[in-house]
Amino acid sequence: FPMAEVWVTPGGDLAGAVNDIEAMGFRTQSGLKWFKSAKTEVTLIAAGLNLFAFVALFVSGIGITNTLVTSVVERTREIGILKAIGATRGQVLGIFLTEGAAIGLLGSAIGLLLARLLAIPADGWVHQLIEKQLMGEKMLTTTIFIFPVWLSVAAIGFAVVVTAVAAYYPARRA
Repeated sequence: FPMAEVWVTPGGDLAGAVNDIEAMGFRTQSGLKWFKSAKTEVTLIAAGLNLFAFVALFVSGIGITNTLVTSVVERTREIGILKAIGATRGQVLGIFLTEGAAIGLLGSAIGLLLARLLAIPADGWVHQLIEKQLMGEKMLTTTIFIFPVWLSVAAIGFAVVVTAVAAYYPARRA
């Protein structure tokens, strides 16, 4: 026989089947090499995007710190009045840390809402692009962009922590 076609059941060990067939001395042609190459490319792209996201996060943290430092300077009289009526350093610190955390909570909630709303048209567009690449075959999934609840909660929590950390220096100054 010049050729044999071997099918691996979905979820089966494709790499193991390819290795076993090649160990018998046969040449193989499978999507495994393409998949490994595509996975490497996607990993590199994701790493670059994550680096970009961390730079953006750092810059936004500096912006939040700057905004809160300005707020502290502008509210010197208010801080003085709070101290005069008996507010402790910890209470004043708490006010500014709470303000920073509230900024993070509100900002992340708005950002998550916008991401979900923008994902709707983006999902349709990407879905069409992928189906064109599949030459008429239908995709197995109905959506590309998935927002698990744990990720949404973690994103909001992370933003609150980052803004609270960014607010710490101005809060200490207060």
